[in-house]
Order: sequence, then structure tokens, then C-alpha cells
Amino acid sequence: EGRFAPHGVVTREQFAAMIFSVLDVFGVDVASVRPSVPFEDVASTRWSYRAIGVLERLGIMGGVTSNRFAPDVPLTRGQAAVAAWALVTHGLVQRSGRNVGREVPLPEVVSRRSYSDLVGHWAASRVHALSGFCRADQGGDIGGQRFFPDRGSTRSHAAGVLMRALGCFETGRMPPWGRPLPEGPEAPELVEEALGICETTDIAVRSRLIDSLERLPFGEREVDVPSLTVSQENCVLGLLPAALLTNLRTGVPASILIGQMIQETGWCRSELSRRGHNFHGQKAKFDPSYFRFWSGSTVEIESSESPTGGGQKVRSSFMKFDHPDFSFFAVPERFLVPGLPYRSCMGRRSDAAAFIRCIGPSWAVHRGYSELVLEHRAAFRAPSRPKLRLSNCDLRPEEWNLEGGF
Repeated sequence: EGRFAPHGVVTREQFAAMIFSVLDVFGVDVASVRPSVPFEDVASTRWSYRAIGVLERLGIMGGVTSNRFAPDVPLTRGQAAVAAWALVTHGLVQRSGRNVGREVPLPEVVSRRSYSDLVGHWAASRVHALSGFCRADQGGDIGGQRFFPDRGSTRSHAAGVLMRALGCFETGRMPPWGRPLPEGPEAPELVEEALGICETTDIAVRSRLIDSLERLPFGEREVDVPSLTVSQENCVLGLLPAALLTNLRTGVPASILIGQMIQETGWCRSELSRRGHNFHGQKAKFDPSYFRFWSGSTVEIESSESPTGGGQKVRSSFMKFDHPDFSFFAVPERFLVPGLPYRSCMGRRSDAAAFIRCIGPSWAVHRGYSELVLEHRAAFRAPSRPKLRLSNCDLRPEEWNLEGGF
């Protein structure tokens, strides 16, 4: 009824039904296939019985055990990719006229990706092969370094996997919407233009700039950390796009992210920001599985905070990020780690001052930390961009794109 729910859960039987609906494209005469359903949890009266039975018979999608299909269980990203790989492989066998059961390698239309979190994983070879088949694996995090095979697939991920697999099977080419954006008039505006979000109140202009912001190559764009330390202006302008995107996707105020970055790094001059691309002083004391943008790598440095609140330095382990943008993306993920006191503050995101005053006492040892962040936020003036004020950079709640959260 007008909603697709792209980030909603997709179950194993729902994905089986999705595959079943496109089998004819892959050369399968569905009417001639007799279902095989050796699963005790799939009754003959179940709506998905025939889809599951046909896929089992064809070897495209099997059970989680020999006698269980787990139809109501959420589909994982790894399972979605492996089933799509089996679907395409079956179609290639049909097309080639070979005996069914003989494996046909997937064509490498684009260079395959090698995800760091697939080493030793049961789905690794299938996912890697599918990544070269028009990116039909539907990628991983920003920058494509991790695939998160055991995370739940979503309705948009599952649909994207099938659409890319189907399109690549039919044409052998990357779909137009899957290719890199062209240079020229259709290319994303430069970062400097995206910063115009902070400088205009025109709704149409803001909308265009926000759309441009979403299309910038975050996690891949050039951010020269040494140059950020040259001036306070460089420090802020080089990292503000990542703060804006975080604001767009999660509602966490961009001005607070930048104000905290100034406080933690001394205007990007800290050892932690240079060595670990960590601009928010995030300690490595959490389970990495809660974070999409932290791989678990750490950097050890002396910290001025101590467990007792004193000023003596102690050696601490901090998160190390592969790209400066990722430090910003990981902040709201930390707010949502179960058991931490930050979660309740997320309801105050539309008021930057109320938000940091809620977060601050649990965030830092320094008693006046929240007010220091607000001072940085209020004091920044960019000589080359006189209209830019950090307080003007926070997106309004109606501009947030929370459906596209990290």
C-alpha cells in the first residue's frame, strides 16, 4: 500500500519465492519440475511450499540442515549471495547445453572484490565470484572492504541481488544504474559545493545539495590528513562532508560532530587523528561486530584521561579507521551499542545543545566537555566562506534520511 520497506527483514522463504518468480528467465521450465521437500518445517499447505521444493530439486537453495529449511528465519547476506550464485550457475548450464550439475564459472564482468571478513567463511568463493558478475553480491560497506555475510539481508539488498544477477545474465554488462557516475554535468558536485548546505536557506537549493552529498564517494574521496593540520579552516572543511552525511543518515548534528572533533584532536593535530584517522577519541573497548566502519584494528597511544578522572597519562587502545570519514560514521553506531547510556539521548538530536548536554556526562571525564564542544561550534568562522557557520550546517529533521542509515 505505497510502501516497499527497503530496510525491512526478508525471510528465507520470501527469498525463495523471489527466486522462483524469475526462474523462467534462467531457462527453467517450472511446470516440468517436481518439487522436492524433505523439510519437516515446510508443510504441503504452506504458501511457499512449491517455491522451496522447486529450488531444492534444482539445487539452487537448500535447507539449513538436512530436514529443516527454516522458512521464517531472516535471510543472511551470505545466503542471499550463494543462492543467487547457484541461480546464475544453473542458468549458464541451461544456456550452454551441458549436463545439469556441472559447474560453469561466472563470467568476470568487472574485477572481483576481496572482502576482509570473508576469510575462511563458507560463502567466500561464491560471494567473490558474484561480486565480479556485475556486482550482483550488492557490495559491503562504503569502500567495499567488508561484506558482512552473517548480517541479515534486507528487502532492498535481496531485490538488488536478484535484479543485478538477472540483468547481468541477460546482457553480460553492468546495468546503467550500477556504473560509476560520469564526469561532467551529471557528476556529483564538488565537496565545496556540498558545503553550500551550510550557507543557503533556499529549500530547492538545499534539496539539490543534499542529493549531491549522498552521491559523493565517501570512504574513497581524497582527504589529505597532513594538510588538515595546516589551518583550522582546512581541518573543518576537509571533514565537514562526512559530518553532513552522518547527520543526513542518522540525525546526529553535524555541528556537534565537528565541535567534538575540534575538542578531541586540537584542530586535527592529534597523534590519534594522524595515525588512526580517529577524530572523536573513540576507545577500542567495544565488540567490533556492532560497527560497520571499524574493522577491529587499534592504535595504542598515551591518553590524558584516567579511570579516576585525573590528568595523568595512561596508555589506551583506540579504534583505528581505514579512512577519515569512517570515524564520523562510527560515532552514532557507538551511541546505539546495547547497555551504554547514550541511546536515550538520540531522541534529542534535533536540538544540538540538548543533545551534547545529554551525551557529554557519559562521554568524557572532563566536567565541562559539553560546553567546550558548544563553544567550538559557536566560534568557528571560515575566512574563505563567510556564510559558513557550524550551527547552520545541522540538517532539519524533515531533511534526515534515516531510512538510509548506516
